[in-house]
Amino acid sequence: MKRTLAVSRLLYFGALITVGLSLVSCAEKPAAPAGIKTRRYALNVVNSSIPAWLFANDVLKKMSSVTPGLQTEFGGPTGGEVDKQIEQIDALVARHVNGIILCPADPKALAPTVNRALSSGVPIVTIFGDVAGSARLTSITAAERLSAFALVEKVVQDKGWAQGPEKSIQIMAIITKPGLTFAEERLAGVRDAVAKYRTLNLVRVVSNEWSDKKGAEQVAATLQANPRLRAVFGLDSRAAVGAVTALREAGKAKGSLVLTGWDTDEDLLKSVAEGWVHCTSAPNMTYMTQLGISILEAWNLGYLYPESLKVKEFNLPPLPDHIDVAQTLIDTKNVNAFFRQATQ
Repeated sequence: MKRTLAVSRLLYFGALITVGLSLVSCAEKPAAPAGIKTRRYALNVVNSSIPAWLFANDVLKKMSSVTPGLQTEFGGPTGGEVDKQIEQIDALVARHVNGIILCPADPKALAPTVNRALSSGVPIVTIFGDVAGSARLTSITAAERLSAFALVEKVVQDKGWAQGPEKSIQIMAIITKPGLTFAEERLAGVRDAVAKYRTLNLVRVVSNEWSDKKGAEQVAATLQANPRLRAVFGLDSRAAVGAVTALREAGKAKGSLVLTGWDTDEDLLKSVAEGWVHCTSAPNMTYMTQLGISILEAWNLGYLYPESLKVKEFNLPPLPDHIDVAQTLIDTKNVNAFFRQATQ
């Protein structure tokens, strides 16, 4: 059985300690006291052009500005190119960074890269996707399957779709692309909801490859083939935005189809506020990034293994295999809390 932790209280406080080394925010980075070594960590993601990653980059910059000796950087391919990500990870290892948070483009292809990194002394924590069979320290995931189920269940309950003829409610789902761990997990959550609520009929699953234009084309084609379509479950940051475009181009009124989204891109949040999108599921990006840094800090500063236990002596892992962090559902009631503000 895999070791899974919903929210690690110990690591949570570790994250707070890492962020809170400076209790008073100031304009200039505090000088590192004598004896504090410099640590440099990198966040490398499957698609660095996705707006949702801005929140992770924000917290990296903040942590660097207030924590003595801490340096961070953000990067990754801009279209999910696995070869580019492998090159970038190898380059980070060659530069002797102290740790990497990795959102993998291809879990299978990246396993040897992760193993090479650790053998070179560079620990890796994966985020939003695992690299199974690799030597990564742990995988910080966003409860993708449960969150997708919760997204569908909210719509079913809000719209009163729990009762009725079997398979009477036609729905479709938009994922990023097959093979990505988070995409497959989200789709599995939708299928779980369809299995529970027999009124639902999943008539089509499409991929948009991070493109709202492609998503709009897929929704338009599905509406032509399935004019009784009732809902589009967007499981990608650009999915709902593309669906809104498709509805507008088809001359359909706001609310004529139920649309849901994923993440917190600004145009998606505006669509929620305006009533085009019913709700969106938002990963706790800031906390997940803090958690990843706190784990790498514990590894590098020597407190990942508890001194009072013989965990290391018995060759036991110091962390759970997965750390699942629940997501937040955003609708018109709370959407204004999630628009990104200017940071210093």
